[in-house]
Amino acid sequence: MKRLIVFILFISIAFAQSGIIVDRSVSPTLLTFPGDVTIEGTLHASLSEELAHGKLVGVNEAGDDITITTAETYYKYTFTDSTAGVHGAHNLTYDDDNDRLTVDVGFAGHYLVILTASLSSEDAERTVHIGIGINGTVGSFAKSSFKVKFADRINVLTTLNTPDLNEGDYIEAYFTSSTNADVLSIYHLNMAVLLLDKD
Repeated sequence: MKRLIVFILFISIAFAQSGIIVDRSVSPTLLTFPGDVTIEGTLHASLSEELAHGKLVGVNEAGDDITITTAETYYKYTFTDSTAGVHGAHNLTYDDDNDRLTVDVGFAGHYLVILTASLSSEDAERTVHIGIGINGTVGSFAKSSFKVKFADRINVLTTLNTPDLNEGDYIEAYFTSSTNADVLSIYHLNMAVLLLDKD
């Protein structure tokens, strides 16, 4: 199976084989690998649909505020845009009423879910968390956090998970803080979901 990676940022990588085809006539640069490849380093890339049985689904939105009433309790993000900028939805359905992506019939399998948000807190000296919710629960390996040192300073936070999802399972974005009544301003939120292996 042909593998194609479109590089978004400049990266430093070491390849475990030769025979790589480099096409610099397009932007960003395209690299085509004739077989398996090992990549070492930090990779920022978007994967072509040739890498998976499903399609890449993106939910992209300029965000809004979310209030963390009780510290360390995860609150679901509510999309303000009715379309939520959903792209490539072939194996998942965006549910606008419940602000979630739901796995379609016939597309159970192993998924990659990446959640990224640019956000700030109205106050300093607290820890803010972001999480991927599967069927309403944020798993131990599906969250990330950072320490806010300055009020109203924009930070970017990313987390990922590789869950096994069944038909009807759903994916949501969650936030929390170490401080009661903390108001988080979500400037931009993106959720990318890729079906890696179909059941």
